[in-house]
Amino acid sequence: MKNTLFIASVIFLAGCVGGSGDGGSPSLPDPKSEHSKDYDVSLLEAYFHANNTKSDTLGLTLNTVSAKLQYKDNTGRHVYLSGSDEIEVLADGVKLQLNQVIDSTLLFTAPVSGVGIYEFVWRRDG
Repeated sequence: MKNTLFIASVIFLAGCVGGSGDGGSPSLPDPKSEHSKDYDVSLLEAYFHANNTKSDTLGLTLNTVSAKLQYKDNTGRHVYLSGSDEIEVLADGVKLQLNQVIDSTLLFTAPVSGVGIYEFVWRRDG
């Protein structure tokens, strides 16, 4: 009888160990994909950066806005927009033109001056 109780105790303890530790539900498994459509939106983060650089050689001020998605637990992994995911950048309500994609980063050209509000939108399924 002691052996049966001991085995039952071990099985019970093994079943109670683990979990997320924060009382919430466990995170979804990482699909190890480069495509945003393969991830639950809770596993991705959107990053946006606005920059204006003055070129001494050209005498111009270049304003660029960059946007990209990253997997939350691995900032080194490129995640490319795919499926129904889209990123839109607006400057004072006017949609900016996408000019270039480098790796998984989208580059937009912004107005040279006078922008009061930038809006960054990441959508899935509209």
